[in-house]
Amino acid sequence: MYFYKNYICYMKTKNFIGSPGSYRLKYLSVLAALAGLGAAILAYLIYHFIGFLYNLFFYQRIGFEFIEPPKSGLPWWIIFIPIIGGLICGLLAKYGAKQIIGNGIPEAMEAVWKNKSKVKLKILFLKPISAAIAIGTGAPFGVEGPIIQGGGAMGSAIGQWISTTATERKVLLACGAAAGM
Repeated sequence: MYFYKNYICYMKTKNFIGSPGSYRLKYLSVLAALAGLGAAILAYLIYHFIGFLYNLFFYQRIGFEFIEPPKSGLPWWIIFIPIIGGLICGLLAKYGAKQIIGNGIPEAMEAVWKNKSKVKLKILFLKPISAAIAIGTGAPFGVEGPIIQGGGAMGSAIGQWISTTATERKVLLACGAAAGM
């Protein structure tokens, strides 16, 4: 207890408590929480969009839950569904943004090092959509990478909308990616 009281006195004399930097830290903390919340919402939407596409393409029904495939009786044309999904994703990559190619984690790291933590806003939308289309049509990928990249893009977008420095955008990008993870 003695150490704690002396530590608080020391902090007050050095003007650490209530300094202008503490306001910025609180501000950045609120923005990081918003990035994390946005990444969580994005993950929820991606997961359910995958379920919707899975049901639509494979069972021709509207639903969000995943069901176990039947043991037999699948139609022969089902082998074309992953091809259609791959073609749609290829068109999104060609005409949308090339950064949606890949699993998402290296692309998020590249944005930190090369682009001063700036991620294009269309990546925030195109990467989760293309990943959901690929996975929902049968591609053997995981959803973790796209959610991490989407969360990082969410943090970067918040940092670009609100006036922040490159270092603060890096923190927001990392918070969004960590929330996605």
